[in-house]
Amino acid sequence: MDLVARAQNEGIDTLAITDHDTMSAYEELNSKALQTTLESPTIIPGAEMTAKDGDVSVHLLAYGLDPVNQDVKALMGAQRSNRKLRVERILEMLAKKGVSLDMDEVLMEAGRANLGRPHIAAALLRKNVVHSIQEAFMRYLNPEVLEGLAKGYPSSKELIPRLKSLGGVVILAHPGKLYTSQELDEFRSQGVDGMEVIHPSHNYELQKSLGHYSDTHHLLKTGGSDYHGDGEQYHAYFGVVTITSDWVHRLQEAISRRGGLRSWAPAQA
Repeated sequence: MDLVARAQNEGIDTLAITDHDTMSAYEELNSKALQTTLESPTIIPGAEMTAKDGDVSVHLLAYGLDPVNQDVKALMGAQRSNRKLRVERILEMLAKKGVSLDMDEVLMEAGRANLGRPHIAAALLRKNVVHSIQEAFMRYLNPEVLEGLAKGYPSSKELIPRLKSLGGVVILAHPGKLYTSQELDEFRSQGVDGMEVIHPSHNYELQKSLGHYSDTHHLLKTGGSDYHGDGEQYHAYFGVVTITSDWVHRLQEAISRRGGLRSWAPAQA
């Protein structure tokens, strides 16, 4: 996979691939029979899962999930169905605004990837409805415009214990300014194991605040670049926004205690 090769070239020693509501990347890695060498990065398996609390979408990073576990596969299948329904609702919304786009055009952009807003944006760009991916998100795909369209997802109260029962260590993704301290307390009471402290959207003060909150409540601290592909919002931060090896080790220790996979390797033939 290009992402793993790029990580290796940039000297990244540990990489977590956490696509939205899918672990299909690991099937691709396995099909290419990726062989681990001393220079290759350690890969921590996981996914960024979507929950829905009222009209608010919540993203939860689940580290340590086993991509071949049948219960994990079933959960991912349910999440994929929810994502497709959301895309259908977005296309209906666009049609009401006079923008004609059908599911086949979005599927063409997605290929084998899990359906999502980036594929709608790419289809809009291909049809010259917008001049850039960024414009597509600003005009048609920002959270304010799409509020209320994501239905069918489990609540965070339902999803957090489900992920933990599957061996996952659950981290609240890019909390930034999205939540009040009271809401962070609520997520903590629901069982999140930590906070994504380091993220391209978090300035120094936010990192400091989230780090202090995590330390005060004995939560794990994680971080990442939120890389979604070249040309996407945070593509320039891959290999730049990183975390310390101590944070990585603490995460892997928590995964082991939970009975999850602290690292991924190709299945033996």
